[in-house]
Amino acid sequence: MMNFRSSLRMATFAAPLMICALVPVAAAGAQEPASGTAPVIDAHTIITVLPKGKETAPTVTGANVAAKVDGKPAPVASLMHYDNAQVNLELAILIDDSARSSLGLYLKEIAGFITSLPPNVAVGVAYIQNGGAHFVQPFTMNHAAAANTLHLPASPSGANADPYFALTALVKAWPNTSAGKIRHEVVMISNGVNAYGGLRYDPDNPYVNQTITEAQKAGVIVYSIYYKDRGFAQRLGPVVNSGQNYLIQMSEATGGELYYTGLENPVSFAPFFSEISTNLQNQYELGLAVPPKLKDGLQSLKVKVNVPNTKTNSPASVMVGAPPEKQ
Repeated sequence: MMNFRSSLRMATFAAPLMICALVPVAAAGAQEPASGTAPVIDAHTIITVLPKGKETAPTVTGANVAAKVDGKPAPVASLMHYDNAQVNLELAILIDDSARSSLGLYLKEIAGFITSLPPNVAVGVAYIQNGGAHFVQPFTMNHAAAANTLHLPASPSGANADPYFALTALVKAWPNTSAGKIRHEVVMISNGVNAYGGLRYDPDNPYVNQTITEAQKAGVIVYSIYYKDRGFAQRLGPVVNSGQNYLIQMSEATGGELYYTGLENPVSFAPFFSEISTNLQNQYELGLAVPPKLKDGLQSLKVKVNVPNTKTNSPASVMVGAPPEKQ
């Protein structure tokens, strides 16, 4: 029986992004700052609240949510569920172009996931090449057209240079979403190896940590699917372990998850895509009233949802104050 578990950047857009309009909705039970208090600094993030087991999707209100920013209580100012009529999502499918050619066996499943997305989701398809995210399909709501741009990996081993460079470039090319309005999320298929930081796992790897920081600043969630590169080193346990640990570190820090099956390539992507679809359907935009003395910038975040039989995914950090300038 397949045993899979989930735990846990020169992007070029050939056409304008297609953005769905966001209609703010006040959350039942949302907490408002007490009258007479000093002005607060708003912070926005996206949380995913999932039922445990086969339970139905939970009902969550602002009264169910407790948050801390930089270790200090941050009252809930708003909470909005993204339903199918109000998707507000741009989803990038980012594929390592130096993945093993056997990835071709999974193209039908990737295409099926794309075409199964709600019609008002804008999806883009990009391949990691030479440290960049090269789009073969800019963001579109024509899911069939996006699915038709999928192709076999075409680059030699190691030609991607680094998946984290590509993901960082993609994140910086997107408009900032840390102030809400629209979700930006990524499904990245990669081995997760960062050759520039060495082939063994280092939790303080500066390249991976920089990617995490940029994604957190921009409010981008990253889901990862582990798949091996063509290189000989991919047969070595320490290399596989390194790549998977980096993917876990990155995905969990951004509020996403990593999907993999042990040290080998998965038999199927279908269970992973099913879980990702469930995640996308159970997301909320959370607005927080942050203490006024807190400095602007990236601050640690902890979110707890007090609803029985649920699990919550949220970024490990959130932007406080004005969004960062694009570089």
